Amino acid sequence: MSPPLARAGEQTGDESAEGLGPSPRYEALREAEVVHVGQIRNERVRLDRFEIELMDGQLYLAPDVEGIVSPVVLLGDGVLRGYPPDAVEHHQLEKLSGEHSVEEAFDRLVVWSAGDLAEQLRARATPSPEDDADTANRLLETRRKRRLERQLDNPESRVLEDLLQREAATLDPDTAYLLAEFDSKDHGWLTAEIEPNETEEVWLYRYDRRRVIDTWMHFHQVSDYPADHASTVLDGFAVDPASLSVKDDEITGNMLGLAARPHRPDRRRAPRVAVPRAAVDLALDSDGNAIGTAALLIEPKEPTRGVRLRISSTLEVKDVRWRPDDDTSPTPLLERPAPERDDAREPDQPPSLVGAQLHFVQERHNRRLEADRFEPWVTITLPRTVAAGERFILEVAYEGELVERHRQTLDFILKDTLNWRPRHPDGSYNQLDLTFRMPERYRIASGGTLVEERIAGDTRIMRWTTAEPVRSMSFHYGEFDITQVTPDGLPVSVYANDNHLGFNPGNREKTIDDLVKAIEFYSDYFGPYPFDSLLVTETQTDYGQAFPGLVLLSYQAFGELHTGESELFRAHEVAHQWWGAGIDWAGYRDQWMTEGFAQYSAALFSRDGLDAPDQFLEMINAWRLDVLGEGHVGQGRGVHYGFGPDVLRRSDAHESGALVVGFRLNTADTPFDYRVVVYEKGAYILHMLRSMLLDPETGDDVRFRALMRAYATDHVGGAMSTQSFETAVTDAFGKPMDWFFDQWVYGVEVPTYRPDLKVSPQVDSPAPFVLHGRIRQEDVSEGFKMPVPIRLTFDDRPPMIHRVWVDADEVRVELPLPAEPNRVEFNAEHGVLAKVR
Repeated sequence: MSPPLARAGEQTGDESAEGLGPSPRYEALREAEVVHVGQIRNERVRLDRFEIELMDGQLYLAPDVEGIVSPVVLLGDGVLRGYPPDAVEHHQLEKLSGEHSVEEAFDRLVVWSAGDLAEQLRARATPSPEDDADTANRLLETRRKRRLERQLDNPESRVLEDLLQREAATLDPDTAYLLAEFDSKDHGWLTAEIEPNETEEVWLYRYDRRRVIDTWMHFHQVSDYPADHASTVLDGFAVDPASLSVKDDEITGNMLGLAARPHRPDRRRAPRVAVPRAAVDLALDSDGNAIGTAALLIEPKEPTRGVRLRISSTLEVKDVRWRPDDDTSPTPLLERPAPERDDAREPDQPPSLVGAQLHFVQERHNRRLEADRFEPWVTITLPRTVAAGERFILEVAYEGELVERHRQTLDFILKDTLNWRPRHPDGSYNQLDLTFRMPERYRIASGGTLVEERIAGDTRIMRWTTAEPVRSMSFHYGEFDITQVTPDGLPVSVYANDNHLGFNPGNREKTIDDLVKAIEFYSDYFGPYPFDSLLVTETQTDYGQAFPGLVLLSYQAFGELHTGESELFRAHEVAHQWWGAGIDWAGYRDQWMTEGFAQYSAALFSRDGLDAPDQFLEMINAWRLDVLGEGHVGQGRGVHYGFGPDVLRRSDAHESGALVVGFRLNTADTPFDYRVVVYEKGAYILHMLRSMLLDPETGDDVRFRALMRAYATDHVGGAMSTQSFETAVTDAFGKPMDWFFDQWVYGVEVPTYRPDLKVSPQVDSPAPFVLHGRIRQEDVSEGFKMPVPIRLTFDDRPPMIHRVWVDADEVRVELPLPAEPNRVEFNAEHGVLAKVR
């Protein structure tokens, strides 16, 4: 029978205000030195779909720690070899390495893993007198320091998590964590990582000295593919690149016989825990320093010996404790003295932890000219294996420079809007109870419901709660001038500061008016507003962020930007209450939907909600030019939208990668392409669908509205994915639309059209005129197709829209007309993302 968890107030073991810190087993992993084992010559080992060929090298292994041998060092010559699994990943690999496959010669290798790679290598080693353990250990320590310094990554703490899983008998040895660093001769240090906690487990990436990680490839483990796939992953391409009669840099994954889309297995990794409730009590001073306590209700879904939480790298964890969850009564997650008992402790201090102390790991990196940074993970060791379903409360005490104070305006900027509180990646949906303590002159703006606000001494205490579990929540700290309105019974609040640069007379009223109009417009277009209230707070940043019922909005959107752009900015963030907050995204490959949908929603609001159709077309054309790499006027300067030349000079535009590459589009050489592609091309996906669904006679978009409203209604409170949206689009069109998604969501090609059309009179024909000629299509693969809208206007009759399917290198057009048009608009309203020459 397992021993009970410690009750609140009980103390076990070595107690201290600073917490127990790392356990002896972690210290054994972290301080391990490798010893020489032998020589490896002409051997090969598999790392999932990669192969390591070891020509000649010396092997060094760490001592066994409870059945795990990690790390591993190999000094000698080898080759890392592998092939991309699909056309999307082939494109990224070719973009970043200039090669179609991985063939990287290396002369040093360091591996951390809880799997059996060390034993595989030991079995291949033969006795050798050569022994340079000092060099191997210097290399090991250097790589440890470099990963912590540059990436705030600590492989030993991740190996510890697997060790704890192994003790709980839940570690699958075939899917253990592995991180291998290769000192390649052509590209410096490359990292291959297998992270079973991710949806797609396998990464190959390079850390650039500009503090950017360039991900060459990312995909599922071989075991997630069909059974016959594993035996062929190293066989090369179905089509030899050398056999193709095109330039090497024009070869695509489709030409090589690769699948157009990343693989999506039928099964998904089950979460290890749920976190139904979480509470935070955070004290902030006038300089932005924070002291906090957090409590998470943990419900294991499998036997659990350890817990790994995400937290901001600006925060240092000081203590971790646990206590049982009493099912018979609602146990408070944080012990709170009643208001009349404020004298029990200082009101500007969060409550103390009351459970039994636990060992935890969070490494610190000391920095000379800036604040110290901390490992953004806390790995916690439980004193015993907790059974599935045995709920407990995990308490965390932490502190740090969480909020930055702006030097000029003295406003506050939250450094980490997502991980300012400890979170479990599996239990991301929590019902939240957030208490904030601050000097009386300040306030907190957050989402949910403000259930308590009081003054104790010179401290203001505010408590916000969410009625339903939410994935994320943030806050803003400062001195606010608050305005509230209740259109149709919905509370809308604006927390603004009169000292902000963007806060000019009338801007507050205009902002509130636009917010209300946007909510009304989106409610009609997409369905009811998903939350009970909306709070918009003005921040001293140049960006916006949305959370359930909360928008952090740049001061620039309160009037500094030109007319039109401010409305677009505000409407984009309000649209996130549907796309992103009300409806989550399934994974990073689907995040283009949240940003692209919000961006296009804002454009539609400009068109219909503000009755500015010309402004709408300016936005669409600016985005088109950006995605084509032809934009030339900067956002916020003049009457145009989109990005300026300083951005576009460092952009690969649509060729940067497919929409489903997501955040990986930002690389050392293309640092802005996530926004260019995800926001603007993502918006254009909806624009093209809307164009295809328009009534050709009336121009009505009722079918598009029905598509978007049905999709939003079906997914509110859940998650959207590219696959589910494709299904919805297929239903809306009544026929398969996989070709559209292959071209535009998973592909990077953009057509160039060269129309040669003219209008001629006809004799002895029912139609007095005819539009005729040809359209040439270039720069796309064979089979690329799109219905291109041609809009014709007449003097004495309504305009008409005709769609011409351009599905070949050259298409002939012959369209009878009821009268002579006064204008022929090819690719009307930029209905297809294309160059027109």
